Amino acid sequence: RRKFLNKVEDSPLAVIDDPATAAVVLMHVVAAEDGKHGPAKEEAIRTEVTNTMRMGDPTEIITFGKWTASHAVESKSIMMRYGKIWLEALTRDERSELVGMVERVMMAGQNSLAADQRARLDFLKQRLGLLLN
Repeated sequence: RRKFLNKVEDSPLAVIDDPATAAVVLMHVVAAEDGKHGPAKEEAIRTEVTNTMRMGDPTEIITFGKWTASHAVESKSIMMRYGKIWLEALTRDERSELVGMVERVMMAGQNSLAADQRARLDFLKQRLGLLLN
């Protein structure tokens, strides 16, 4: 029964094959993982989707991304799961831009990044082929 429940819980994450949606999920997961997923983080995500990703009406992708992110355990698993999608679909500059988006969401509502946040960004850079060991 537990094995079945794990599969069901994981299924929303498994259906994503779009790099933009995967990015929104990641931004929500890192915001929640930092324990400060409040208005500043929500606004940062909306700003990234609207300005950086250039989506006119971000409501649907943000809502879906937030719901899907609620099924994730932690950001590193999201980075591992969607890393291949980003590597195949995004240019090096776009992957670098993704790291910047995640960093800006992490920074929302705080003055500097904590060591664990820096470590997660380094992991993302490595997963995206932007950082060598």
